[in-house]
Amino acid sequence: MSNPSDFMSNNKDQKIEQVRQSVNSAIHHVSDAIHPAIDSVTTSAHNAVDRLAGAAGHAAENMELKTAELNAARVRLTEKVRGQIQARPLTTIGVAVASGIVLSWLLKSRKSSN
Repeated sequence: MSNPSDFMSNNKDQKIEQVRQSVNSAIHHVSDAIHPAIDSVTTSAHNAVDRLAGAAGHAAENMELKTAELNAARVRLTEKVRGQIQARPLTTIGVAVASGIVLSWLLKSRKSSN
């Protein structure tokens, strides 16, 4: 015959096993429910990173293009100024001297007013 303590021990073990199975089932159910949400968030994050990388690449290409355009404009302007200086050297010297005098006068009057 089994004694009452064995019966209580078996009953307690059965209840523990039932609770363990219930908790494992709940964990599995929650995991199944969360998995698609995690996949969705992961996919969204990857897509956002891909869009940012594409935008950064596009911005870098635009920056290279604008740099090349500005460099070409600088070269054209330098050549134009060089041509004007060579065509009229005395006028260029006169304009430079006059500009220096005016600038000196402006800076001097600014200092004396302070």
